[in-house]
Amino acid sequence: MSVMLVTFSKHGSTSRAGEVVAQVLSEAGHEVITRTLPLDPPGRVTDDLVTACVRDRVSAVVLGAAVYMNAWAPGALAAQQALLAADVPVFAFALGLQDVTDEPESAQWSAPRQGSTADERVKFGGTIPSSGLSLKERAIVKMVRAAPGEHTDWDAVRAWARDVAAAVPGV
Repeated sequence: MSVMLVTFSKHGSTSRAGEVVAQVLSEAGHEVITRTLPLDPPGRVTDDLVTACVRDRVSAVVLGAAVYMNAWAPGALAAQQALLAADVPVFAFALGLQDVTDEPESAQWSAPRQGSTADERVKFGGTIPSSGLSLKERAIVKMVRAAPGEHTDWDAVRAWARDVAAAVPGV
């Protein structure tokens, strides 16, 4: 059995975190299938993701996405809903302005998951690029007085990934 790791990334920070998680999962003996999707992919992509999970007989899915304006990426939220509805265990992580957004506000993100579905949600600081931000993104960064740079605690990402690797069946 394998683990599918899906990241929804705009500037690349979430994809980099996904690469670290994938490496840890691989080192723990899991086969990892990776996909990177836009923040808000068309609805068909979510259906295709569920189909791929069934076809590839994945043990679990790790979803990673950025937090923008205190909300988890819409594509990740839709994917999480669809996967949970299909009884696929989901481990989720988010990257964002750690000091500003404690956790995405959506009930779909924070509601407890019962039964065999994974109840893993974690948030890490992200990267604020010094260039390539939209006008709206630059305004937000300025408003919250966030400093450009790398704010991801990579040791925490690896530790969480090790916990996920231990929790996923099949190794």
